[in-house]
Amino acid sequence: MSDPLESVGPGTVSPFLKSAGTVNAALEVLRRARGNLRGPTGAAGAPIDLLSPQTLVWVKNATGATLPARSVVALGEPVFDWTSDEIVHEARRNPYFPGSAPTASTDAFAVLVEPCGATRSLHNPSPLMARAAVLGVVPVDLNVTDSSHTHAAPAAGVTATLASATSGPAKIIWKESGTGTKRAAVLLTGQGAAAAGDASTTIIASATTITADDTFTDITGLTITLPSAGTYHVWVNLVGAGSVSAVVGGVANLMATVTDSSNTDVGGSAGSARFLLGMIPITNTSIGVTASWGRIVTATGSMTVKVRGARSAGPTWNQATIGGFDGSRIMRSCIGYIRL
Repeated sequence: MSDPLESVGPGTVSPFLKSAGTVNAALEVLRRARGNLRGPTGAAGAPIDLLSPQTLVWVKNATGATLPARSVVALGEPVFDWTSDEIVHEARRNPYFPGSAPTASTDAFAVLVEPCGATRSLHNPSPLMARAAVLGVVPVDLNVTDSSHTHAAPAAGVTATLASATSGPAKIIWKESGTGTKRAAVLLTGQGAAAAGDASTTIIASATTITADDTFTDITGLTITLPSAGTYHVWVNLVGAGSVSAVVGGVANLMATVTDSSNTDVGGSAGSARFLLGMIPITNTSIGVTASWGRIVTATGSMTVKVRGARSAGPTWNQATIGGFDGSRIMRSCIGYIRL
């Protein structure tokens, strides 16, 4: 079936119209109106504008590379000179911004809803300007570092994905399972990264048994993610238990350290994050030990902080655990932060 809005050629127009150009201009308006209806041929339904899930702006590609749809760009100063009344009128209707690679998780950003070229050529027909979402629901590629993360934010130098986090300017509505690069739907809120006073706490589920002497071991489940760049007070409350059958050369010690994901001590110089839970001076008796630790930690981006435990060499250990124990009361270790 032929398209009733197909353009016409010269000599095929009605006598009361001046030219084919007049007819084609009218048909172009009708085609756009039809395109605003749901369905490829203008099937009955609500106008698409009433269903649009995003607030859009125009972005000019300033990255130097072609950007596919779902790319993340930081928004720069408006392309137009907004001091001109004429230009302000147009910019209010169709604001344009340069889009570059993000430099921090706190950047004002947008997600492209269509491809955007860097240079135009026969081999690269993508436009140099593209529409991008600044608010609303948008599909993205998401770098998931923790499957429990509920939010996302830009990552410095990355246009291909948003980075998952515990808080941030994008709320994760849905994501594929697992970690790594996953497809997701997020709600852009425009609220920026975590604000001062934001806090989070992780309480351990069960204890970890320490089996190696003078070797720090990750305490399973005792980890937390600082969501974005900023200054935080990070604190740890630890509960442990130990028992030895023999002590050689002094007392038995349970120790801990707080590190980042690469096992580097946080909160100061090397070794400053290491501390003693307690000494186990009595043989063949299980003794509970506790300790608290707190430091100011400066994060340059999303940062994982975890606790690692160790036991001293020399004693013959019957038991060495860090994390929690059940007695007359249930006691559990925990880690948390508050953003300053």
